Amino acid sequence: MAIPIVEIPLEVSDVPCDKCNDGTMMVIREGRFGKFLACPNFPKCRNTKPILHPIGVKCPKCGADILERKSKTGKVFYGCERYPDCDYTTWDKPLNEECPECKHMMVEHVERNGSKRKFCSNPECSKARPVYASKTAAAKAAEAKTTATKTTAAKKVTAAKKTTAKKTTATKTAAKKPTAAKKTTAKKTTATKKTTTTKKGSNE
Repeated sequence: MAIPIVEIPLEVSDVPCDKCNDGTMMVIREGRFGKFLACPNFPKCRNTKPILHPIGVKCPKCGADILERKSKTGKVFYGCERYPDCDYTTWDKPLNEECPECKHMMVEHVERNGSKRKFCSNPECSKARPVYASKTAAAKAAEAKTTATKTTAAKKVTAAKKTTAKKTTATKTAAKKPTAAKKTTAKKTTATKKTTTTKKGSNE
């Protein structure tokens, strides 16, 4: 006896499909990484969207709502609802709590063993997650190294220009010397001719 196929009715959302533009409301479907919104006109329309979950925390950059999102691999992260106009994102869950030291927003980090710990979102704060602090220090060291490299390169270019200028000057000086030597020789020749002429006049 064949097993009957039972179709589960799709749950219609209040989000219109922005590709069909005919008032069609997107439906909620279940995928590999959980639920998502899809156009009911599939396969004619393949528009899909993630289901956004506000977490009740405001974005520290622009003040809009922060949403819980999922990456392509299904990992949860948090980002501003105004993306891409606002690029605020974080893997740690933002909290409605201020750091007692620097007044920045606190975040909740889930360790590999499942335990949760609170850290300051400011990487320069003493209460920041150590990995953020080390990344900030590494970034500063890399920036300082890049600046030093650029400065050294600029000095080398300047030194090379000065050396080239000196060589050009030396070449010009060397070119002038043969001309001076020719003038001296010409003067000597003229003087010799005058002396010879004088002697001839005396003998006569």
